[in-house]
This record gives sequence, structure tokens and C-alpha cells, in this order.
Amino acid sequence: MNSVFFVQHSYQTGEDDLEKNKIIGIYSSRQNAEKTIARLSTNEGFRDHPEGFEIEEYYLDRTLWEGGFFTIDLEE
Repeated sequence: MNSVFFVQHSYQTGEDDLEKNKIIGIYSSRQNAEKTIARLSTNEGFRDHPEGFEIEEYYLDRTLWEGGFFTIDLEE
């Protein structure tokens, strides 16, 4: 296995325009990730935003982020 498939569900709320994120899981194949999306897509919390599912492939033993971090102060 050289990679895994990360599945999440995200959408913008209408009231306050916040982004809602749900981490669904990490799968050994794209097919397993797609089967999970198909199974969950009619459930409450997902069915109103079926376009919110996303599959990302991550390769093992690779650094994904080397640039450091920064902070955004939303209070200003």
C-alpha cells in the first residue's frame, strides 16, 4: 500500500456562514472511500449537502507540510 484515502464532509452554514466539517475516515482504497460516501449520503447531516463529500489521496512516507504555521486573529 502506497497511499490512503481521507474522506471528509464540509459545507457552509446559511445563518452565520461558518464551515462545518466532519472527518469520515481513512480508507485503504478509493473504492472503499466511495462505498462509504454512497452509504452515508442519504443520512441526516449529509443528505442536504451531498456535494460536500471529498476524497483526498495521501501518499505514505511523504512530508505534506514543511512551511510552518501562521495564526489569524479573528477578534480584530
